[in-house]
Order: sequence, then C-alpha cells, then structure tokens
Amino acid sequence: MFTIGNIFNAIDSHSLPEKELLETLIAIRQVLSEIKQKEQTTPELSDNVKNVSKMLDDPKLDNAHKFKISLPNYPDDPFV
Repeated sequence: MFTIGNIFNAIDSHSLPEKELLETLIAIRQVLSEIKQKEQTTPELSDNVKNVSKMLDDPKLDNAHKFKISLPNYPDDPFV
C-alpha cells in the first residue's frame, strides 16, 4: 500500500521521472478546470480549487513541489 509519504519520498529521491510529474500535473490541471466549470460546487471546494490552481501556476515552484502541493493532505498518514 502506498501512502502520501511514500509518494513524497519517491519525488524527493528523484525516483519519478520529470516527464511523469509533468504529465500528472497536466491531468491535475484538467480536473481542476472541469471542477471550475461545474455550476454546483461548495464555496470550500471552489476556494481549494482556486488555491491549488494558483500554486500550480506559480513559476517559482518546480514540478516536484507543484506535485506535492496538489496531493491531498491526510493528517493520519504517519509518513507526511
């Protein structure tokens, strides 16, 4: 079973190819765009989508950091 912590470790150890990170970020952006287009979303979801989208567009962050930011935060994950 993979945890968010395992994914972070793979990113930090450069086990995930940059191309895979980039392709995943493109897919994440597409999902965020679809959520933005939906008429019925909660204010919280709308705010979260805006915040994540803003961070994904930040030119100061590299793809590894953008990928980490886009992952859900599970406080029960002992590896995060």
